[in-house]
Amino acid sequence: MRIRTDGDKAWRTDEIEAAADVVGRNKTDSVVRACSHLVADQEQKAELADNLAGQVSEGAIDPEVATEICDILGDHRNLLFSPSIDICVESEI
Repeated sequence: MRIRTDGDKAWRTDEIEAAADVVGRNKTDSVVRACSHLVADQEQKAELADNLAGQVSEGAIDPEVATEICDILGDHRNLLFSPSIDICVESEI
C-alpha cells in the first residue's frame, strides 16, 4: 500500500511522523497501530454510549449528563464517530 504525500497531500507526512513519534515506531508500524487504536476507540465509545443509555433508562443518570458525556467523547473533527443517544424517559406521574 502506498500513501500519497505529494502536492495537496503533503500534510499527511506530518501526521504520520507525529504518530510515529507517539508510538515510538517506524512510520509503517505507526500507521498500523493508529488504525488498530481507532477501531478499538470507536468500539469502546459505542459501548460506553450504550451503557450510558442504560443508566439513563434506569434513572441512575440524568439524560443531560449522558448527552454531555457523549458530546465530550464525540469526535468533532468529523472523522468516524459522533456519539448520540436517543433518550426516552417515561414518567409514571
